[in-house]
Amino acid sequence: MASESDHQIVDKETIDQSDQRPLFSLPPFISQAHPCLFLSHGKQGEERQTFFSLSQNQYYTRRIPHEMENKRILYTSPSGWLVLMDADDNHNYSLVNLDSFAKIQLPFFDFDIDSPDSVLVTATPPHGHIVFIKEHLEKLVFQFCHLGGSDDHHDHEEVFTQTFDHIDPTFIRSRIVFSGRIFLLKWNWSLLICDIVGSTIQFSELVVQVPSMLSAKFSNSCLIEHLGEMLLVYGHTFHIVSWHYAYNVFRFDFSTRAWVEVMDIGDYAIFINHEIEQGICCSAPTGGLIRANSIYYEDGEDYCAFDLEERSTTTYLHSPTLTAPIRHHKWIMLSTNH
Repeated sequence: MASESDHQIVDKETIDQSDQRPLFSLPPFISQAHPCLFLSHGKQGEERQTFFSLSQNQYYTRRIPHEMENKRILYTSPSGWLVLMDADDNHNYSLVNLDSFAKIQLPFFDFDIDSPDSVLVTATPPHGHIVFIKEHLEKLVFQFCHLGGSDDHHDHEEVFTQTFDHIDPTFIRSRIVFSGRIFLLKWNWSLLICDIVGSTIQFSELVVQVPSMLSAKFSNSCLIEHLGEMLLVYGHTFHIVSWHYAYNVFRFDFSTRAWVEVMDIGDYAIFINHEIEQGICCSAPTGGLIRANSIYYEDGEDYCAFDLEERSTTTYLHSPTLTAPIRHHKWIMLSTNH
């Protein structure tokens, strides 16, 4: 277990003349190929955020920038873009880039209750589409629009809505954009391919060969893209009260339509956001603090690493200097080009 006393805190306020913002309100300038653990804590309206770099074993405490005030993070991307929803208005959505603070205000998305269950972006903004998926009353509801807005202005693109009554939303395990197409992982481990054609979504299905080990009673699944392949990260336990999962990784073989187990991911580590069902695979150089061939995931207010070779879990405690309760935490990629 990591020693709490080993962590370092960076909490310094200076001025970046090029941006005219206090550095205290900017993400840390960190050059690393893996995500930071983003911790949101403090009271509403007085929120702070902390970025934890695993490779540096260091915390960077910052004030919430105004673009993120009173917002919930619904989606994170490898390019640093976030999809945000106003905490008081589930019709108000925006895209914000943590590197440049470019902002795209999205048009009106109308969800009758609560917020969308998942969000996907089909390309790096301002290109591609943004897709909201709502699972409601045995229906799967898609709302989507083409991106292309400028900073702080609505892009005025039309929002399209399509409802599918024949797809039971409870049978969808995970979602991903892979090679520009949307894939939905069904409960039987087959894949639905969703293509946006004009104002409609067209479906096709890949029925797949399924390994017998994908049968745990309590499990979670996450689709990720890595080196041009689609991976399924499968967490499983046989105890409903267990917080720790064992993990297996599979790649999808499109030629045989089968999930093939990957026993070793080499000098890479996978970071899973369970809350928003997203993940990313990044390099973990030998000799660094990032454990290669491992899967990192959040566990309550702490985080864990599951070693695929040793089949063991290590729990890491956050620094006791983080006195305010942690309200949310997610793995977020920061720019390496500051």
